Amino acid sequence: MQIYTTLESIPRDTKTVLSVGNFDGVHIGHQELIKTIVRRGRQLGATSTIVTFDPHPSSLFRSGAPTRLLTPLPDKLRLLEQLHVGATVVLPFTRKLASMSPLDFVEQILVNWLHAVEIHEGSNFRFGNSAQADVYQLAEFGRAFGFGVKIHTPTRYGGEHVSSSRIRKLLSDGDMRAACAMLSIEAS
Repeated sequence: MQIYTTLESIPRDTKTVLSVGNFDGVHIGHQELIKTIVRRGRQLGATSTIVTFDPHPSSLFRSGAPTRLLTPLPDKLRLLEQLHVGATVVLPFTRKLASMSPLDFVEQILVNWLHAVEIHEGSNFRFGNSAQADVYQLAEFGRAFGFGVKIHTPTRYGGEHVSSSRIRKLLSDGDMRAACAMLSIEAS
């Protein structure tokens, strides 16, 4: 797996099938989405790519205690590599990046730098300044810029949606069995 920490380091001729997100925990919902990206990348002759952020975006917006990460960046990268992701782009999460309009984020990063041919996101995905855009706006941008957008329904476990926030709550409540099941690891 190639790891890029700047957009400028990405080869200019790379086409990508990608997803953007924090991917904290690389839980079973993430894993399903990533397996689809890897498969679609092979089918389309594009690099399966994850775009993630460091530090976690909450560090910029949440005063006080930062979000407790399920997986520090090195562990997240190891898990993504085990899922056969072709490339991971780790963008520094700065105020400048956070203030980008949805259009600028799509045009400058997803189209001009990453040459996205297909983007996969969960139905709750939001992006752009103040998280003002959603997956349906992303699909509109896709029609305008020529990339496909696939919206994934949330993975469920125990009747509820799997999410990193839910896993953090389960861990704080001491429910290791459910948390480990959602992280696809053995409870000890």
